[in-house]
Amino acid sequence: MGPVRGCPDAGGRFQRDARGRATLVDREACGKDRDNEHLFSGPLKLLGSIGAVSYLVALVAYLAPHRWNLNPQLMFSLCPMYFVKTMFDPSLVAVFFLLAPMNAAVYGSLGLTLGYAWLAFRKRT
Repeated sequence: MGPVRGCPDAGGRFQRDARGRATLVDREACGKDRDNEHLFSGPLKLLGSIGAVSYLVALVAYLAPHRWNLNPQLMFSLCPMYFVKTMFDPSLVAVFFLLAPMNAAVYGSLGLTLGYAWLAFRKRT
C-alpha cells in the first residue's frame, strides 16, 4: 500500500494525494497553504537565469579576441569549456550546440540545488 495521507515516508514531505493536491505534510513543511507552482518557481527561476548567464559566458569565452587577455583562472572557474578552447580549437557549431549547453546545464543545476536549499533552510513565517 502507498503512504498514509499526511504521514511522512521517504520523501513524504512532498507527497501528494491521488488527485494531485498538496497534502497536510506539504502545508506544514511550507508554513502556508499555497499552490506548489508558486512555491517552487524560485528554484526554477534560478535554474533558468544561471543557466542562461553561463551559456552567455561560454559564448563570450569562445568569441573573445586574444587581445582581451582573459584571466585563465577566472575563466576556468566560470566556464569549464574554456579548458577545451585552450587545448583544442572547437568549431563554432560545437560551441553553440554542445559545449555551451553543457556549461549551462552544469551551472543551471547548481542554481536549482541552491534554490531548493534556500527553500529548505529559510525561516518560515
